Amino acid sequence: MAIYTTIDDVKKILRANKASRVRFYDAGVTDVEINTMRGSIRDLRDVTPNYDLIVDETKFIISEDFSGDMNVVCVFDDATSYKVYELPIGKPIHRLIGSGVISVDFTPPSSLYTLEVGVFSGTIVAGAAADFHLSCHVDIPTVESFIDHAEVIIDSAIQGGGSRYRDGNDDKMFSQPDVPPEIKVAAAYLSAYLVYTSVFAEEQRDFEVKGSTFLRHFSDAWKKKSEMLVNQYVIATGRKPPLAYNGASSCTTEGVFYGVNLKWLEPQISPVCGCDDNPSDHCRSC
Repeated sequence: MAIYTTIDDVKKILRANKASRVRFYDAGVTDVEINTMRGSIRDLRDVTPNYDLIVDETKFIISEDFSGDMNVVCVFDDATSYKVYELPIGKPIHRLIGSGVISVDFTPPSSLYTLEVGVFSGTIVAGAAADFHLSCHVDIPTVESFIDHAEVIIDSAIQGGGSRYRDGNDDKMFSQPDVPPEIKVAAAYLSAYLVYTSVFAEEQRDFEVKGSTFLRHFSDAWKKKSEMLVNQYVIATGRKPPLAYNGASSCTTEGVFYGVNLKWLEPQISPVCGCDDNPSDHCRSC
């Protein structure tokens, strides 16, 4: 359960970058093609444009549990009834899911989407078809899991700074409405970083190996902002950060939460403290 931040705050960060925006269920209908089928559902190319069927895509409601890519094709048998097919992207499969009528909401057995009353209007004839393209990068339960991970990481970082747990929801250090402002923002940015680097893992990998010099991806700024806020909170509450014990970058002022083992978050780069000749003494002498 998210305590320090909200899903909406995390979504705002993830939607800020237009080039690599994370797409959620509420923007999951990416396109709608309206045609008239001339042949079988097995040949979607055998169609002609249909300008009489009207589709209101805002009434195609996607569940927050949906992620992935899929086409949902509705083919009318007559002016009021239609069949629903699912076509997973990249698979030559046309699965008949069920039948519906325009006067009643249609929800498949999976409950991953609903075609509400009013989604179809205009002049409807047999063979009219609406092809909904669905694409969602991540489902909301997964985002909630990443938020929980981020809050655990932040708690561990503050503990490493000398703080102790106090009673709170789900064994977290803080509970609403007493979450410090710095921790709220830190949790939002770290959660966004975890979600983004999971969704665009291939992009991150390509970026990290490009060239001989390590270049930082823009999403690293989210993690750095979270680190800075947590460190500021630790210092402001009178707890000195301990010496770093893992990760070369921990001995800088931008340390990985000052000693918390976040090796899986921080690529290892050459230390700036001068003790790289003797890794066993790393950070003891600085």
